[in-house]
Formats: sequence, structure tokens, C-alpha cells
Amino acid sequence: MAPKWWTFEYWNGSGWTVADSRQATMSWTAAGQKLSFPLSAAVTAAKFRLNVAGNNGSSTGTAIAALEVIEQTSGTNVALATVGNSYYCAPGNDGVSQIFVGWLRFSDLTGDYDNLRINGSTAFDPTMTIWQQAGGITSNAPIIPLLRTGSMPYWIAANGRRLVAVLKCSTVYVSFYLGLITPYMTPTILPYPILAGGCLAYSTDPGQTSTALRWSYAGNEMAAFPKCYVNNSQLGGQACRFRRPDGVWQGFQTTTGYGTGGLVWPEYNNGTDLRAGVADGSYPLFPIILSESSPVNIWGELDGVAWVSGNANVAENTVVQNRITWLVVQNVFRTTKNDYFAVKLA
Repeated sequence: MAPKWWTFEYWNGSGWTVADSRQATMSWTAAGQKLSFPLSAAVTAAKFRLNVAGNNGSSTGTAIAALEVIEQTSGTNVALATVGNSYYCAPGNDGVSQIFVGWLRFSDLTGDYDNLRINGSTAFDPTMTIWQQAGGITSNAPIIPLLRTGSMPYWIAANGRRLVAVLKCSTVYVSFYLGLITPYMTPTILPYPILAGGCLAYSTDPGQTSTALRWSYAGNEMAAFPKCYVNNSQLGGQACRFRRPDGVWQGFQTTTGYGTGGLVWPEYNNGTDLRAGVADGSYPLFPIILSESSPVNIWGELDGVAWVSGNANVAENTVVQNRITWLVVQNVFRTTKNDYFAVKLA
């Protein structure tokens, strides 16, 4: 049974202090329903607890599925529940490398979303927030927009260096890439070629309750990491971010003519002219390469993600190359011939 009377308390360093109290709360109408209870004033603390004095009528126990504490950070509410923070250290293909990636869950009932913000870093400190990790993205991190309720079919492809996932939200395919790319430079020049790629990003977030953070949003800010669009107002918040040797998390896009941002080949370089041109009707796969024009750098290619033509193609088709199966994925909601890529399933 849901709680009815409680106090929400925080640790002030020497004792527990009441930050909020509720009485005769009977707002829950269904199992698993999520409600928000704003505090009258902000508090700063590392530990919180919920002290329940009574529930809505059960003599056998009180049930709480999950508890989230919301932190106000640069105008964006971020869920800091234990279930919302995940950080991982991948071993690399050599078994001894340390590749740090993670995500932070944030959600809103009004906006009807339950999303993840992704990040990478050069180290991990459990006493730090996801945005304070050494060498990580500090703002405008890529977003993975997900369903708040309902099932999501998914495909996951992982090795010791990177994690790639595709999730189907209704008719929209969201995807992300976390980990190392295959570099075109020596380890001395490019020792940690890490990429964090999602499907949505903003220079300035639209606000906690905005449906522009929902999986169904159809603006240019919503685009799969190998197919990111950009305009002048979005240069600080691309959904495809690569960490250069100077520590800058450079954004990459498929559109030329917008400053000195990174570019994705073959999309930006007449990639739209490529077709399924093999005589037997099969689909050739092309590497997806990250480059910059100023200064000129060709950093490397995505590992296990390739460009494929959408000409007479559809999402969830498969392409077999060298006896390895690749999954065809569309660019979120877009289905033109230019809006497909493939993910290696082996």
C-alpha cells in the first residue's frame, strides 16, 4: 500500500532535518504511478531518507517502487536516484584498458518522457556527479529519448571497446554509441578516442516539462548519432560528441557550412548519391568517418556502425557481409534513402 503520512529528511552533517512533510496523501490511483512532491526550499546534502508514519490502509506493509531526488542544474532537472545513475568501466579488447562511460536518467510526467543523458570520461570518482568526472562532457550532453511507459524492442552490440544499442519506441528508432572508435592515428597522438553519441541534444534545454524532450519530437535536434543535423543555434549541443586529444568534446554533424564543427563522412560529402549498386542487389557498407576541416583531421571510423543506402531498404532489414550480420536502422523517424545506417550484430 502507498504511503500516506511521511517526512522527507536530509542529513545536515550531524543529524536528520525535515525538508518536507506530507499528511493524508491519497494521490496514487494505480500501481507504479509516479508522482512529484516539490520542496518549498532547495537543500544541499549527500544523504536523504523518507520517514513513513502511515500508509493508505494496509496492515501488512508499505510499498514504494522507486524514490528519486531531483537536482536543479543549469535549469535542467536531473534525477539522481540510485536506479538513475550508471557508470561502467570497459576492459577494452586487450582486457586491461579502462574505458569509462555512463548515463543519468531524467524524466517528467508532463513532458511524458523517461530519458537518459550519456557521458564518457577519462576516470571515475564515486564521490563526483556524472558531470564532474575527469575529462567528461560538462554540459549539453547527448540524450537518448525513451518511452515513459510501454515495451521497447531493442538490439545491443557490445565488445570490450564500445556499446551500441538500438531501441524501438513505437515507430521511432533511437540509438546510441558509447566507447572508443577505431582511430586513424597512433596511440601517442590519439590515446583515448572516445565517442558519446545519442539521438537528441540542445545548446539550451527546452525546459523540464517540454515535449521537445520526448521520443516523438520531430525537430532537427532529433537525429541518430551518425546522422546528426545542425543549425547555428545548435552548434554547442550536437548529439554526436568525440573527445579530441586536447580534451574538447567536439560535436559532429552531416551538414556543411556551419562553422568549424566536425563532419561525418560519407553523408556530408555527396554520400546521398550512393545507391545499392551491386549487381546481385545487395547493399554495400561504407565506414562512417569523423573528420574536421579546421584544423584538418581525420580522426577515425565508428566501430561496428556503417553507412548503408536506404534505397528500397527498410529498418530491421539485415545485410550480411563476410558472414557477419548487420542490422539496418533508420534515422529515428526519417525514412528517406539518405536516412539509414547499419549496426554490426556479431
